[in-house]
This record gives sequence, C-alpha cells and structure tokens, in this order.
Amino acid sequence: MSNGVIIQAFGNLTKDPELRFSSAGKPWATFSVAVNEVNRTASGEKTEQVTYLDCKVFGDQAENLASSAGKGHRVFVEGKLRDEKWTDSSGNERRTKTLYVDELAVSLRWATVEITKTGNGNGGAREYAPTKASNGGDFAPAAPATEDDNPFM
Repeated sequence: MSNGVIIQAFGNLTKDPELRFSSAGKPWATFSVAVNEVNRTASGEKTEQVTYLDCKVFGDQAENLASSAGKGHRVFVEGKLRDEKWTDSSGNERRTKTLYVDELAVSLRWATVEITKTGNGNGGAREYAPTKASNGGDFAPAAPATEDDNPFM
C-alpha cells in the first residue's frame, strides 16, 4: 500500500461486517467502527464525542472478521486513511474517507477469548484466531494484508 495517514483506534463495530469477494475470488470486508471519546468539563459534566470510521480489510483477515465478529464487539484497527470516489446511482460524484486496515484485533478490555491457530500456509509463522469472547461474541485477527490480498490495487 502506498503512503497515507496511519490511523490506530479502538472502537465498537456498528454492524456486522459485510464479506464480499472480488471477481478473482479474493475476500474483502467492509465494516464501521464507532470510536467514543468521553471527557469531563471543569464542572464535572460528562461529555461524549463519537467518530465513525468506515473500514475495509482484505484477505484472510476479512474472512476471519466476518465469520467471528459482529455488531458491538470492541476491536482495534490500524491502517491507512484513503480518499475514495465513486458515482452514485443518480450520477452524482461522491467521496468518503475509508480506513484500509492492515492490523485488526479484539480488545480484551471487556471480553476474553480462546485462541486457535489458523492454517495460513506461511511456513509455520504463528497466526492466531480468537474464537469465543466472554460476552458471547467471536473475533479472529490474522496477518497483515498484502497488496496481493487487496482486489482494488
């Protein structure tokens, strides 16, 4: 991936990830993460600001995420912020910022997981897929995506 603004954030999935496949059969998933920032004013009043990050992840991480994490699960994402342009069904040009995820992990702040090794064909390097969270959810981070995993490059 080329240079871009690198973002790291913890947040909650706003809905279940949507898994898709490129015409070449490569997996990719879209999802959104809500990042909450809670502060207190000088008078002690609690204030909250929410930032939503639209995200894309590719390869094994996309399949692992889609099969094991869902709305409300707390995740860590790291990736490069990209500007995307497209034409909508009405012919209007649209733009959005999307985080192209390199690293994806579960937060253990309010959950526990069981870790199982996935078959990744990388010569014995360790890759883990947590399978059960104490809150009933599942999650499965994997190795960073490569340019070969990204059907848009």
